[in-house]
Amino acid sequence: MSQVEEQIKSCIEKQQEGKLSKEDLEAVLDHWKNRKTQTLLYLFTNHSTVMSDVIAMNIITKEGQDPGPEDEEDWPYKTVHAAMQDGWRVIRFPEMAMQKDYGKHYMIGCEFVLEKVE
Repeated sequence: MSQVEEQIKSCIEKQQEGKLSKEDLEAVLDHWKNRKTQTLLYLFTNHSTVMSDVIAMNIITKEGQDPGPEDEEDWPYKTVHAAMQDGWRVIRFPEMAMQKDYGKHYMIGCEFVLEKVE
């Protein structure tokens, strides 16, 4: 249970006992305002292993979408594994996707989704 959920549950109990104060509610509000935010990192690779080289990336923050640096040399991570070592958590591994075209198979690529909560 999150801290906010615990505080709300405590407020409900205090309200039922007739002991709920303005300070109790302000504490919940302060905690809610200072809650952690989630950032998503999409890393695209040619293979489904975390050691594969990143070929494209996209970052989603509370401010919006950020494709990252234009020059691939400036990307913060060269592999999914490097992002994991920096505290990113993989929340979705890629599903292998193929496209058929007149008997030929083409790999569409692999998309890893990682998150960091701060």
